[in-house]
Amino acid sequence: MTSPSVHWVDSPRELERVGRRLEGAEVISVDTEQDSFYSYRTKVCVVQIGALGEEWVIDALALDDFSALSAPLRDPDIPTILHAGENDVDLLRKNCGLEIRGLFDSMAAAAISGASRTGLAPLLEEHFGIKIEKKYQRSDWRKRPLVGEQIEYAALDVRYLPALRELFMRRLAELGREAEAHSDFARIEQVAHPLRTFDPDAYYQIKDARALDGVGRRILRDLFVFREAIADREDRAVFRICPDHALLALAQKRPRHAGQLNRFRGLSDRFRQRSGRQLLELIAGAVERGPLDPPRARSSGQTQPFQLDGSLKKKYDRLRRWRTGRAVVRGVEPGRVIPNAMLLQVVLEEPRSTQELLKAGLEPWRVKEYGEELLIQLKP
Repeated sequence: MTSPSVHWVDSPRELERVGRRLEGAEVISVDTEQDSFYSYRTKVCVVQIGALGEEWVIDALALDDFSALSAPLRDPDIPTILHAGENDVDLLRKNCGLEIRGLFDSMAAAAISGASRTGLAPLLEEHFGIKIEKKYQRSDWRKRPLVGEQIEYAALDVRYLPALRELFMRRLAELGREAEAHSDFARIEQVAHPLRTFDPDAYYQIKDARALDGVGRRILRDLFVFREAIADREDRAVFRICPDHALLALAQKRPRHAGQLNRFRGLSDRFRQRSGRQLLELIAGAVERGPLDPPRARSSGQTQPFQLDGSLKKKYDRLRRWRTGRAVVRGVEPGRVIPNAMLLQVVLEEPRSTQELLKAGLEPWRVKEYGEELLIQLKP
């Protein structure tokens, strides 16, 4: 069953109606349901829109043109609320061609306000006594039809966002942190995650991979590449093809025939039946080719804290201690005072004025709040 305020939208004509309704909205709530738990290439399966006391749950898989929503979502005079919106903003842009302007991120607002818990479910329970059923948290949102309870669950994710916005707008004003929040909202609006790329040497990041001998490394790398190719071809999450621990066990035990393969935990019947022969051939081939050296460490091109020399390292550590104390006083996480990357940049550039702090990448609100203290900490 769904509430009377909830509407399922799966046709262009219905989406056009939603767009026209949103033109009169004072505030819009947005969320998405994705398939990252199931698919190799994450995509938006459902878009939830809340406004004017209604919720529209939109079948993103049935539609290929979302331009009806573009104007209201791009209007900076109509606040658009998301909760933990960094992934949603990026995927709405890439999958649906939708840009968000006038963003209010209620999770960011909660963190900036010093809330101890910032997830949507705990915030709704704490402030409004509303409990969200977790049953559908890991739903496969690709499947159709969705049941009424799934649609209601999706609608709940946007129903109470305007109330959260009002609550945290008041709190941010009381704390004098509106500029900080708007700076973070502007950053989130522009978030663009890089497209997924596959690194065959990432096999070395699997837990306990570094304990393998050279032949084990060769086997694990070949299996890692093989699994990725299947996941890409079938558009399935890699761990659903075969979990990391099973790949590692194959590299350790090196089965030579189907009977041994059948005893491995973590190999699904489907994977074993469809790919068992290839697995055995890959393992035998890797053993024959011999040991593989560990992959070389790759530089990110950016200085890391452990690469700092003596004086700069001491300065970096001093700033980190200052940041920890300042975070306690302000009631926020240390990264909200100044993120690690920004802290490192300050140490490397050694600014001597607030203008130089701005050039080092600090936002105006951060310079206003912490600039003088930072400059004192940077003195020899």
